[in-house]
Amino acid sequence: MPAGAPAPEDDCNINKNATIGHFLNKVAEQTNFDISILLLHGGKITEANYVLVSRVGDGSTISILTEPWLPCDSDRHTHTQSPAIEGKVVSTLLNEEHTQWDTDLIMDIFDDREANLILANPVHNRAADSWYRNKEKSGNYSVKSAYIVLQDSRNSGHSSNNLGFWRRMWNLKILAKIKHFLWSASTNCLPTKDRLRGKRVNVNVLCPMCNDESESTMHILTTCCFAMECFTNIGKLANVTGVNGFAEWLKSAFDHFHCKTLN
Repeated sequence: MPAGAPAPEDDCNINKNATIGHFLNKVAEQTNFDISILLLHGGKITEANYVLVSRVGDGSTISILTEPWLPCDSDRHTHTQSPAIEGKVVSTLLNEEHTQWDTDLIMDIFDDREANLILANPVHNRAADSWYRNKEKSGNYSVKSAYIVLQDSRNSGHSSNNLGFWRRMWNLKILAKIKHFLWSASTNCLPTKDRLRGKRVNVNVLCPMCNDESESTMHILTTCCFAMECFTNIGKLANVTGVNGFAEWLKSAFDHFHCKTLN
């Protein structure tokens, strides 16, 4: 399913004891194996970017040191080392009436960063502690949010603005099947001959249009003489060079035509 396209609605209520991550953590406890990162889809989605997060209610069931409960996406765990909080739950940081944080206690135990995060976390003393997905506004898991996380992980480290690129592509005023074709080409999912050969399909890899180079996505759609002639005939030849793959070529073409339109 392409990024930016409507994802199937497949939400379900959160049950801490029924999640994959919790199950693997239980396995880790029984086998003395430290699973610090939950890997899904070939190592692209990790606990760091898509996890169950504690929502503090009365604080009676959330461990101070082991649960991700701080309101900070980059690091929700506490790292303060103090005998005063070892084996303790969050409710021990509240005042005697359990109506607000014990400010003096928190400032004495935690460093400034963690103390400020704790004090900024609202106290809901009449509600039970709960869990939610950190990428979901509703707190419930959905296929759509998982896919967005996957795309973010896959595209991390790229110099281009991938989110803007996908949004621009899916907002094109063209037939949906053409958008899906562009997505398939951009993600190198087209069954070109070089990919088929890579899958051990016995085919002649030469491009059937020019019989000069291997049929890759980049070649058949951009550099093949047939493709070049098509661009020339429609008067939309984008002189794009020095790119790595069709996705970069398409983004550069978008930028080229956008600047040309503005000028």
